[in-house]
Amino acid sequence: MITKSSKLLTYLFFTTVFITALYFFYHLSLNYIYQQNIYLSDYPSHIRNMVNIFKGELPFSYPIWHYFVKALTIIFALNNVLASSVVTSIVVVIYAILIYKTINILTFTHSTSYSLLTVLLTFVLLVIGPLDIPNYNKYYILGQWSPNIWYSPTFVMLKPFALVATIFVIATLKKSSIPLALVTIIVSIISIFSKPSFIIVFLPSLLIFYVLRKNYVNSKNTLIIFIIFLSTIGAILFQFSLLFIESNVHILIDPFGVWSKFTPSIIVSLLLGLAFPILYLLLYYKRVFHNDYTLFSWILTAISIFIALVFAESGERYLHGNFFWSYATSINILYIFTLIQYVQYFDYSQLKTKLLLIVLTIQTLFGFNYLIHILQGGYAL
Repeated sequence: MITKSSKLLTYLFFTTVFITALYFFYHLSLNYIYQQNIYLSDYPSHIRNMVNIFKGELPFSYPIWHYFVKALTIIFALNNVLASSVVTSIVVVIYAILIYKTINILTFTHSTSYSLLTVLLTFVLLVIGPLDIPNYNKYYILGQWSPNIWYSPTFVMLKPFALVATIFVIATLKKSSIPLALVTIIVSIISIFSKPSFIIVFLPSLLIFYVLRKNYVNSKNTLIIFIIFLSTIGAILFQFSLLFIESNVHILIDPFGVWSKFTPSIIVSLLLGLAFPILYLLLYYKRVFHNDYTLFSWILTAISIFIALVFAESGERYLHGNFFWSYATSINILYIFTLIQYVQYFDYSQLKTKLLLIVLTIQTLFGFNYLIHILQGGYAL
């Protein structure tokens, strides 16, 4: 039974998340007005995109965040900067609640101690970042990447939909459920119009997962997967036309090209960015394979690594690294389900458990330090 004090702490946690996010995103968006050399981010450019979208001057292919910001400016008469920060803060809180609920449902019964622990685990997943080696890379994020990147509003908007789509597609195949499939389709389509980065790894991952999980293979599930593909392909083609066909930007096959620009060693950066889940995989590979969530997450991550390594955009967007957003989304999901499985089998008497806890703690401290750094106006990359 959850006590009042436990509930109060949980509510206080989510309130703190909202207030912190509001302060943070307000300053990230404020450069739209003042063009300061601190709190640099993608928010000012996306606010400008929002303005141009509703002037009819910009055909934009993933405008979900922009529509919500515009709605707040109309309904509550907020200025663009405040509306931007409120929308993004609400999304972060919703995402935090989704993580909290996912941990509770998959791991714990509803008790006081478990509720408090779930708050702590949610906090870890909201701040955890890659390991860092002194003087290795001038960037903390670029090259290593991270499950938590805050300077892009469309990435923040995408994360809840990516998590929900992953949870529901597995539930769909487990139960061969048409209603659950419909939820998966709706969430997947919304994710496309939030940011297309997730869908390009989600669909091939679904096929590979389905082949590996032979116990889920049946005619109904095959039909469901076909419907998921058919229902999303139109949205993908529409985005492709807006992103590439009517512009001078093209997709390039350029192995290692972009990634090598951001890091002295791609392999070392991969190890730093994926330290906890890689170590867990090495120690418990059978456990990872037999769990649907961790297996699907690793398939997502493997495909996203391939895409980030091989593909690039031409012209001025070459160094934007837009294909890396698939990787960031995938490892976000990977960290969630790896940590959940780690807690499910937690046994402090084992050396493996202690080793994983040390790595997890160090990554959390690095991620928290990064968050404090950018909260103070530091360089977000």
